[in-house]
Amino acid sequence: MMLTQTFSFIKLFDISGNLKEVNTFGSGHINDTYLACYDQKGKERKYIIQRINHQVFKSPEKIMRNIGMVSEHVAHKDILFLNPIKNRDTGDYLVIDEKGNYWRAFPYIDKSVAPEKVENEEQAFQAASAFGRFLRMIDDIDVSQFEETIPDFHNAQSRFQKLTTAIENDSFDRAKSCQPEIEFALKYKPLTEKITKLLVNGSIPVRVTHNDTKISNALLDSETNKAICVIDLDTIMPGTSLYDYGDMIRTFTSPCFEDETDLNKVYMRFEIFKALTAGFLSELKDVLIEKEKENLVYGGKLITYLIGIKLLTDHLEGDNYHKISYQGQNLDRARNQFKLLRSIEEQEDAMQEFIKGLG
Repeated sequence: MMLTQTFSFIKLFDISGNLKEVNTFGSGHINDTYLACYDQKGKERKYIIQRINHQVFKSPEKIMRNIGMVSEHVAHKDILFLNPIKNRDTGDYLVIDEKGNYWRAFPYIDKSVAPEKVENEEQAFQAASAFGRFLRMIDDIDVSQFEETIPDFHNAQSRFQKLTTAIENDSFDRAKSCQPEIEFALKYKPLTEKITKLLVNGSIPVRVTHNDTKISNALLDSETNKAICVIDLDTIMPGTSLYDYGDMIRTFTSPCFEDETDLNKVYMRFEIFKALTAGFLSELKDVLIEKEKENLVYGGKLITYLIGIKLLTDHLEGDNYHKISYQGQNLDRARNQFKLLRSIEEQEDAMQEFIKGLG
């Protein structure tokens, strides 16, 4: 649907040429995204125009400050990064419309695709190498300058505490119907304790990380299938390589989406694991320290567990965070993640051996 007339604020972005049209774009569930087409001296150029959902991301300024710092840091490096476009008046990366909405703009990359699910090993390798390349290019950035865009996004202790509180309160009288899942979640509490120890005692470094490394956040060339760059940069903030690698294990290796209720279909595909690991470490083998490499598989277990208990907590609290289409869907999603975690555990020794073999 063409929406050009309602985008008067768009002229504040430092984009040359004449605006021809603006249309809705993509299928994101949080931010509103549009594709703006410009005529620049007879050539058509496209840009992504996006409204940041400030109900979810409470501090859009922090998000764009973090992205801007990365953009400036990699400006002279051999990496493609979606550089945000500045506000003509303020020089920062946000435009605020008359209703108080926060908007940003990025160049649009033609002939690109962001797959929704990993279909083959080449996709896994390419996407993982893109995330690895991103971490390599910002390995020397000053982490202390970055702020959390979503507080406690991967805070394991906080996630576990919220779960135990939800169990104790049982505000919707749901605990008795999911006792096996609650017992599973409580049994795996040590996963949350290990990451705290690794970070507190300095065994692994805090890095600036992407923190949302599903394959749909990696752009691939639609003709060659080669990696182009990473996108969806809202969660760029301090973290650890274990988070980025772990979320790839969680989202790349299962052949199913987390809504799958037939748990017989949920398992970790070992060949996809090998491909994504080879891609990730092809960029980071000489960047990650040994303690990080030793704990990569643990990162996969941790992130899968954290998403599982987050979904279980949401179920117990009345489904306030994750949208559902039927009652009990978040419990089904939690079961899905716990099944994947068990599959990772069953193959853990072979995973560790493969990583060691890559050096």
